[in-house]
Amino acid sequence: MAGKRRKRRRKGWRIRNAVIERDGQKCLKCGVTTDLTYDHVLPACFGGSLTQINGQTLCRPCNEEKGENYVDYRPIQ
Repeated sequence: MAGKRRKRRRKGWRIRNAVIERDGQKCLKCGVTTDLTYDHVLPACFGGSLTQINGQTLCRPCNEEKGENYVDYRPIQ
């Protein structure tokens, strides 16, 4: 059982790191490059998953300000 948890955690970190890299290693709201976090665009409490598609990079203060709201700071492509 512990092996499965470790694999899930590693997968989670790979996804988080890929999202931060994709977003240019900066907060998509304010542009700072320190204290970065993975943020769920659709929060987990509303069924959002830990995926690259549902992720965006925010600094900790911007992430805390956003809270459990649906806010997408990613540029429209």
